Amino acid sequence: MLLLKLNSIILILLFFLTVNKSSAYHYWQSKNQGRVFKLNGLIEAINEFSFELYQVVNKGNENENHFYSPIGIIYAFSMLMIGAKKDSELEVFRGLHLDQNFRTPEEAHKSFRLLLKVLERNANYSLDMANIILTQKDNRFLKEFTKRLGSFYKVAIGEVDFLRNGRKVMNYINQFVSNSTHNKIKDFVKRPLDPLTRLVILNAVYFKAEWRVKFDGLFNKERLFYNNGKTPNEVTFMFNYGGFGYFEDKVKKYKLLEMQYSGEASFLLLLPFEKDGLDNVLQQVTMEEILQPLDEKEVSVWIPKFKLEGEYDLKKVLPDLGIKAIFGPGADLSGINGDKTLFVTSGVHKAMVEVNEAGTEAAAATSITILTRLSSRYVIDADHPFLFIIRDTKYNLIYFMGKVNIL
Repeated sequence: MLLLKLNSIILILLFFLTVNKSSAYHYWQSKNQGRVFKLNGLIEAINEFSFELYQVVNKGNENENHFYSPIGIIYAFSMLMIGAKKDSELEVFRGLHLDQNFRTPEEAHKSFRLLLKVLERNANYSLDMANIILTQKDNRFLKEFTKRLGSFYKVAIGEVDFLRNGRKVMNYINQFVSNSTHNKIKDFVKRPLDPLTRLVILNAVYFKAEWRVKFDGLFNKERLFYNNGKTPNEVTFMFNYGGFGYFEDKVKKYKLLEMQYSGEASFLLLLPFEKDGLDNVLQQVTMEEILQPLDEKEVSVWIPKFKLEGEYDLKKVLPDLGIKAIFGPGADLSGINGDKTLFVTSGVHKAMVEVNEAGTEAAAATSITILTRLSSRYVIDADHPFLFIIRDTKYNLIYFMGKVNIL
């Protein structure tokens, strides 16, 4: 009977990533050391959360592809944390790794204002983050909740009628998603939400960048990619040659490649020596090793064109990171409406990525470059499962992380 009195919160986190194509590694410095500490602390939390989340989603799903945006998940749940109290707040605070660099949730919230400046700066690549919170019309929400949201986060708040206009709300959500992802995701919500829904948090991220050293489609070739490191399947590979960040560890048996985009972002790839060795390598290497600065080498690169989609039920994933209370009737989200009738009934994270060649160059010039430099001692041949990260190189901030296992 208690459940009938409880209202639901639904979090829908949507991400579309188009990579048409990416590195110098810089540490950001500022005269205001306090702000530097807060921003670096948040970036460290996002990166650590990304790697821990990978272990959770990959466990039991080792034979699948993965792709997600840690920054989008953390941003949405941090907004929710403003309305959480007691264990509900502390679990989110700790589960997102914010407790490692911030003494209180309040300190963490303040750091998101600094993060917004990073996301909104002119970095010569496209990164759009859109946030909106939809609340039930005429439902009583605390002014303090909306005020603090506006103080720390960039989010629009709108009133809708889940109870009487469910289909209209569904169409509104789908339109928001479509607009925010440049029409790449349509009809995300297939049916009207539960009439008991009282609040929906929507977060959408769109990223697009071009390779700094472009691939030429004239050199594409059908080659074998070994699914799960074992089963060969013919797919289209792209070829490139140039100065890229490169590192190899002969003891732990893996290589790192960093291809820079035209702006302050890059595509980082971890490739094991053994075709079926990715999971074994990832059990040995640390986040610091993977995100280390890489020396530039002349590298020959074979990488498959690919398009991945990832969709995760965060209600099943986040409890493994210690975030449990908000998903049940025992949740304390009284900071939103003043009582304990709200809890999160679902959290959906959807992400897409497409990696392909960008533009063309004169065939003769490129042909000469390739033919005269194929003797390079450094080669990346990504014909078997690999991990990849898309990050901001100025701040060393992970935007997206994924695993290509099956093509």
